[in-house]
Amino acid sequence: MGWTNPGDAAADAVTGTVAPASLWNTYAADNIQILGRDIAPMRHVGTTDMEIWYPCGYAYAANTGTTSTSAFSANTLYATPFTAPRNSTIDRIAFEITASQSTFFARAGIYKTVSNTNMYPGALVVDGGEFSTGTTGVKAATISTPLPDCYYWGVFLTSATAATFRVLLQHSNLLGFVSTLGDGSASQFLSRSQTYGALPSNFPASPATRAGGGGPLIAIRFSA
Repeated sequence: MGWTNPGDAAADAVTGTVAPASLWNTYAADNIQILGRDIAPMRHVGTTDMEIWYPCGYAYAANTGTTSTSAFSANTLYATPFTAPRNSTIDRIAFEITASQSTFFARAGIYKTVSNTNMYPGALVVDGGEFSTGTTGVKAATISTPLPDCYYWGVFLTSATAATFRVLLQHSNLLGFVSTLGDGSASQFLSRSQTYGALPSNFPASPATRAGGGGPLIAIRFSA
């Protein structure tokens, strides 16, 4: 299948000429943008012929996904922005406990942005429920959650700082920079004080702390 070249005179003087398959990477982004779609949220759906779990905030453009482990402060909401295909559905949300701690708990969920022009987290979309941190491994919730818009936040909340969790060290740059620019490190996630329990119906109002470095790795799987 060829992709039409949207008027790139340097490569093709005739708008609409079909580009050969070898130029797919050159023209794919332009074609999707011309059609009013965003290349960033293209995702594999279902488990055939393969199964893919996508970390929220994954820095796909750099083909990176370096992980590590870390403990996170108790009673703190951590939120990582991500894009999703419009009118998609997810059937799993998960995180990984890498060092257990008995009698403590953690949960993950999703919030939508306030609007397409206000990127702050707004209304709760889904709370994946509570998991005990008494055992290590991936903790996955079975859900069936439509994501009709494009921009969302994966969130994480734990009742203790003792257990350690999988973190994603490199994120997409949806949060950009603060006005002071600093040392050039882009913000990757938000953190906000929140007593542990069921996720609130709306993300707590600003201010929330913007931070870089490793945020909690919250993974989702698309079913549509």
